[in-house]
Amino acid sequence: MSAMLTTPARAGLDPREIARSLDDIEEIGNRFAGSPGEARCRDYLLGRFARLGLAEVRLEPFSYLGYEPLEARCRALCPEPRELACRPLQYSASTAAQGEAVYIGGGSADDLQRLDRLGVALAGKVVVTSGRFPFYVTPLLKDRDVAAVVVISDASDGLITNHAAMLYRPPLEPPWRGRPLPYPGVTIEAGAGWELVSTIAAAGPVTLRVEHAARYREREAHNVLGEIPGTTDEQVVVGAHYDSQAESPGIWDNGAGLACLLEIARHELEARHPPKRTVVAVGFALEEIGLWGSTAYTAAHAESLRDIVGMVNLDGVSSVYPGSRSIYADESMRDFAVRTARMEGWEPEEVIDARTRPGSDHAPFVEAGVPACLAIESALGVPYYHTVRDDRSLVDPAGLASTARISARLVERLAREENLDLRSQAAAGRNGSSTTSGG
Repeated sequence: MSAMLTTPARAGLDPREIARSLDDIEEIGNRFAGSPGEARCRDYLLGRFARLGLAEVRLEPFSYLGYEPLEARCRALCPEPRELACRPLQYSASTAAQGEAVYIGGGSADDLQRLDRLGVALAGKVVVTSGRFPFYVTPLLKDRDVAAVVVISDASDGLITNHAAMLYRPPLEPPWRGRPLPYPGVTIEAGAGWELVSTIAAAGPVTLRVEHAARYREREAHNVLGEIPGTTDEQVVVGAHYDSQAESPGIWDNGAGLACLLEIARHELEARHPPKRTVVAVGFALEEIGLWGSTAYTAAHAESLRDIVGMVNLDGVSSVYPGSRSIYADESMRDFAVRTARMEGWEPEEVIDARTRPGSDHAPFVEAGVPACLAIESALGVPYYHTVRDDRSLVDPAGLASTARISARLVERLAREENLDLRSQAAAGRNGSSTTSGG
C-alpha cells in the first residue's frame, strides 16, 4: 500500500492526503444517524473545512424523524419451527405480524406483475425478497396490504446488511407522511434466507412471524458547508454524505467520498486563480436513512437553485473490488460528464439516467432541475456493504484519488468555464439543435 501512495494522482489529488482523512474517519467509528459518531464526524468536518481555509464555514440544521432500533426477530412457525438471524429494517412499523411467506424474487415491478398474472395475492402475506435495496421494493408494495416484509441479505460470511425500508423522498416536517411503513420488516442472513426460499418451494406453506420494535421521535441534524468564493453569483455544489449505516464503520460508504471531498476542496483552494463560480462544499447528513440532508439542502436553498450550474456527488467512489466505470447523471449533465471523464482517459462503461436511480444525494438536485452527477467505479459485488466489515480493507487511497479525479475535473470545469449553461444546452439538444459550448 505504501508504494502506491508515493505519486499524486492527476488533477492534483494526493492519495496521501486522502489516506490521512480516512485514518481520521476510521477513528471516529460508526456514524449512524443520531449516534455520538455522527456528531463527532459533523464537528470533524466543521473543523477540517475551517483549517483548509474555506469561507463561510457553517452548519445548517434541519429536523427529521429519528429511528432508534430496539429489537428485531424473525421466526418460522411451521412446517419446521426455526429462529432466523436478522437485523431490523429501519423505518418499518414497530409491531409484530405473521402470515404465510411468499417469495417475490427481487421485488421488481416485473416480478410483481408476473405474480399478479399468476393470481398470487399478497394481502396478509409475509413478503420475502432478495432485492438488494428494500427501499426500491417497498414503494411497489403500497396498497397491497402485506403483513410484513423480509429481506434476504446478500452479505458474505454470515453478516447481515443494514438498510432503511424507505429512502427518497423523505418528509421534511411532521406528520412525517409515509414514515414509518404500516408493517414490520427485518433483514435475514443469506444462508437462512435461501433455506427459507427452498422450504417455500419444496415443502409448501411456511408461516413466518416478524417482530420489529423501534422508537421514532423528531430530532435535529446538520449539513456542514464551506465555500471557495467565486467572482459571480453562480455556484457549483460538490458534496458527500458523512453518516454511515448502523453498525458499519462506513469507510467505503462513505468515508471514501468524504476523504475525496476534502481533497478536492484542498485542490481547488490551491488553484492559481479564483473560480468564476463559488464552489460550495457540503457534508450531507443522513443519506443512509433517506437522503434527508440533501433533500433539506435543496428545500432550504430553493430560491437560489437556479444559480447552481451543476452538482457533483461523491458516494463510495471506488473500492478494492473490481467495478464498472459508471456515471449517474441527469440529461443536462450527461454529455458534459462523459466528455470530462474522457478528457481524463476514463471511459465510462455505463451511463445511467440518474432519475431512475434515486439512491444517493444527487437525486434531490436532479428533481429540483439542477444538473447533477455521480462518477464511480460501481462495485455492486462488494460483499461487506452496509455491514460491520466496511472498513479500511475495502478502499485504496490511490484508487480513490484516481477515480475522484473525474469529479475534481468536473468541479474545476463547472467552476471556471465561460458561457456554461447545461440546462439550456440540454433543451437545445432536445429541440434538435447542436451546441458545443462547454464540451
